[in-house]
Amino acid sequence: MRWSSILSSALLVAGASAFPHHTHKKPTPSPSASSSVPVSTPSTVPIKAAAAATDPSYWLADITHQRNAPFAGSGYTVFRNVKDYGAAGDGVTDDTAAIQSAISDGGRTAPSSNTTTTKTPAIVYFPAGTYVISSPIIDYYFTQLVGNPNSPAILKATSSFTGIGLIDGDQYQSNGKEGWISTNVFLRQIRNLVIDMTNIPGTTAATGIHWPTSQATSLQNVVVNLNADQGTQHTGIFIEDGSAGFIGDVVVNGGLQGLNIGNQQFTMRNVTVNNAVTGITQLWDWGWTYVGLTLNNCQIGISFSSKADTQLVGGVNIIDSTISNVETFVNTSWTPTASPASAGNLILENVVLDSVPTAVAGPGTVFLEGGSTTIASYGQGHEYTPTGPSTLSGTYAAGSRPTGLLASGTSNYYTKAKPQYEAYTTDQVVSIRSAGAAGDGTTDDTAAINSALTSAAASGSLVFFDYGVYLVSDTIYFPPGSKVVG
Repeated sequence: MRWSSILSSALLVAGASAFPHHTHKKPTPSPSASSSVPVSTPSTVPIKAAAAATDPSYWLADITHQRNAPFAGSGYTVFRNVKDYGAAGDGVTDDTAAIQSAISDGGRTAPSSNTTTTKTPAIVYFPAGTYVISSPIIDYYFTQLVGNPNSPAILKATSSFTGIGLIDGDQYQSNGKEGWISTNVFLRQIRNLVIDMTNIPGTTAATGIHWPTSQATSLQNVVVNLNADQGTQHTGIFIEDGSAGFIGDVVVNGGLQGLNIGNQQFTMRNVTVNNAVTGITQLWDWGWTYVGLTLNNCQIGISFSSKADTQLVGGVNIIDSTISNVETFVNTSWTPTASPASAGNLILENVVLDSVPTAVAGPGTVFLEGGSTTIASYGQGHEYTPTGPSTLSGTYAAGSRPTGLLASGTSNYYTKAKPQYEAYTTDQVVSIRSAGAAGDGTTDDTAAINSALTSAAASGSLVFFDYGVYLVSDTIYFPPGSKVVG
């Protein structure tokens, strides 16, 4: 059992004292005129035990949330329902300020503060509905923006919307820099939301999500709808820097670019881009892996040809993917003499092409013809073998795929989305706090946690750890079949 299931919103601490909070401070630039975020005030919003009547049942919204953020002060609210802050979700009312208030409430640190802290986490919940957005929603550190997986909320931009992202994960400040160093932005998540930019004219540059983040961050079960008119300037997801992350179960429809992305290292699973001019623009990376990528009806599938003869992309791996009705699958500036020699690496393995005339194109040439076929293996770039480095451009001997590693009836590796247990009801969920754990950073919660895990595994129940600092003095045992969510 992976500890990350708990650590996403709870801390288990070994030893006699609570885990101290960490605050990182950078030099503070001049205040940004664009940082018009509502001023945070101490939380006075009551915790709701049930979601709105129009919101389909979802245990995370329906369960009673029990306050305990030991380092945030008395009364701090971790779980926030945007409707408790005045959001209407009726498709008419401008909900921008209400949503921003739900994010910022409780003295939390905005990107304009140039500080990060783990003292004040937040889960910001969006019940089903359509929320009208007129300016960027500024995301904060250690924040999860969560919709209902049984009926994802729609965040719909107004026609006059301007800004770098409908959700801005690291707002640029007046000094031209991001509020946080992107390689220090951790503990973020967006899931179960629809980002709708279709009201914005296609001639206006617009981005759905600005997401320069790093470890312990993810986008999951997100749809971004863009203007698909001729000449559109829309982008679904923009990542210009950062250090690692995960994106899975994401669909982008329309736009000039489905994704415009660069990061040190990243993994994407089950990402789909439909009807974009360019499915993915790969700005730069050290290493990037796509598994289960689907590109439909694009002029170019993936482009990493931003600079002729200069490679900003270290390497891209595309595995078990499907490309349909795309003129050129991969467009690269790589050549055997491109600089640096170790960059521009491309690995394709088990990629199905359907009506794709060109598989891999380079400067003035076609490296690999397309068609309607399956690319069992293809590589280009720098190859290292026992006899030394050499240039690779062509097929290679792909590793064997044992049957036990494959999805049933396919040649694809078995993969699975992170479960959300959306069909569970509250009587199938055990709150670790109700089971006796304090999560206050002082009480020894070992016995309470082990007891709850044992009984829940026996009954097939889900164990939910409300945010807290859970002090443990002995081994925590997860029985086979345990289901644990933080």
